[in-house]
Amino acid sequence: MTKYISALVLIYGLLLQTAQAESLLLKNARIITASDAGTLSKGDVLITDGIVSRVDTSIKASGEVRVIDYSGQVISPGFINPESALGIREINGGANASESASNDKQITAAYNVADIINPYSVAIPVARRGGVTGAIIAPSSSRDSHYAGQAAWFTTEDSASPESVVPAKAIFWDLKAVSSGRGATFPRLRAELQDAIAYANNGDSAGPFKAKNWSRYDLKALAPVMRGEIPMAFRVNRATDITALIKILADTNIKAILVGAAEGWMVASQIAESGIPVVADPTDNLPSNFDMINAANQNILSMHEAGVKVIIGGPTSAHDAGKIRYFAGIAVGNGLPYDEAIKAISAIPAEVFGLARIGQIKQGMRADIAVWDGDPLEPLSQLTALYIQGKPQSLLTRQDLLEQRYINEAVNVYRKTGTKGE
Repeated sequence: MTKYISALVLIYGLLLQTAQAESLLLKNARIITASDAGTLSKGDVLITDGIVSRVDTSIKASGEVRVIDYSGQVISPGFINPESALGIREINGGANASESASNDKQITAAYNVADIINPYSVAIPVARRGGVTGAIIAPSSSRDSHYAGQAAWFTTEDSASPESVVPAKAIFWDLKAVSSGRGATFPRLRAELQDAIAYANNGDSAGPFKAKNWSRYDLKALAPVMRGEIPMAFRVNRATDITALIKILADTNIKAILVGAAEGWMVASQIAESGIPVVADPTDNLPSNFDMINAANQNILSMHEAGVKVIIGGPTSAHDAGKIRYFAGIAVGNGLPYDEAIKAISAIPAEVFGLARIGQIKQGMRADIAVWDGDPLEPLSQLTALYIQGKPQSLLTRQDLLEQRYINEAVNVYRKTGTKGE
């Protein structure tokens, strides 16, 4: 492991020399494009000014192009975690290390994680090591509200910049029907959406509102959702809840996303007909609560076969963000076609959350690219290089540095005393 860490340091040092280079040519790798072009068994990728300018079976270098030979390796798009606490939750529990939910009853839908994402979180390098080049950072709802707040897009680059965070990519809503009862939850939601639509159309002149005494902060946050400008992600699992939501949303302009949908396979045809995409966790295969008694391994496959646009989610914890590739691998193990699993953590979330020029390796797309020593969905495969906007990224984590530190201390103790340090 010590040699591995030293090699990472050396590789990163060499790659940094190319960070300002105008063009890069990555050669001789198996290329998973996550696009209509499929997978090239052996090909090249030309990157110019941070953008993929060409993908082909063979590209000749010309001009000032730095050529990197990745023979025997695999190139994939950088992966996207579609629901993560990366940068807003350092640890669970106390110590004021979590900023994932609002404590203000006047600011729920308006709770904005873009203002608080910590680009220096020690969990971010761990996510990069999993090939994650970006994530949708999603808040959690408080005890007093169904509305969790505004999610943001975060690029996991190793140098913070204004482009690292893009605010208001979606608003998340949690069912929480057990506390208030489904018979109250859905009528309330219907009335709240009617109020929010009225405000979106008429501004402060709208009213009187029917559902509740609204905060203007929340109404302003919901207005672009009601106009269909950004999506609204509904965390829901039970099949009957899914169909109830579909009926409520049918008469609106809301671009909905279902998150969870553990019983989605039971109503897959209805979801497909609605055109609503789904973020699903392939490990939700046991009835952990009464909202998902019929959770099953075939959930994602059944929805995909019915024509549902499926995104793979699951590792919501900040330190687990980089495990999204493992979850995609589990989906493949349960029957999802391999290429669809790759798209479900790259091209599809980029499309659903409105991330322009991200998620595929093809001409004109941003060069967010991961290089692997094997199949990226195999747990034992290692990331050998990562590029975000065509720039090489550090693969070192705090854990690596701590390991190196304590190994060195143990070696020093042994040299001085002849005994192993404890």
